[in-house]
This record gives sequence, C-alpha cells and structure tokens, in this order.
Amino acid sequence: MPRKSSGGKIETAEQYEKSLKWMVDKSLELEQDSSLKGESRAKLLRTYDYVSDQVEQYRIRTYLESCPSNRQSYIKMKLIDV
Repeated sequence: MPRKSSGGKIETAEQYEKSLKWMVDKSLELEQDSSLKGESRAKLLRTYDYVSDQVEQYRIRTYLESCPSNRQSYIKMKLIDV
C-alpha cells in the first residue's frame, strides 16, 4: 500500500498519484488473480476501499482549497461535514 502520513491521510500530490497507481495495480490483481481467495481477498478489498476513501477525501480537500466558494455545495451534497 502507498505510504501516507500517520493516520493514513493522503497529504501530497505525490501520495495521491501513488495511491491511484496502487489502486489500478490492485484492481487488476483482484480481477485477474484467481488464486486470491478467502481472507486474503477480503483483506485486500478492505484495504482497497480504505485507500479509495482516502483518495476521495484528498480530492475533496484539494477542490475546496482551490475554490472555497463551493463549500456550501459540498455540505449540501454531504461530501463534507459542517
């Protein structure tokens, strides 16, 4: 899994890019590796979901930093908390 800061939060564009690459690699592994079963597959899926959530949170933060006027829209869409 790509290295992130403590707590798993993606904080830099480099971490974001590495996380995206990891997600692509692991999605191919999940799709193509028929020997990946049981708890190994379940653990990888949990990790994939976690990384995916962190990627989305990074995107939201960077969008808000670049255009803070969209904050109310993000709140209405329940993408961020008040």
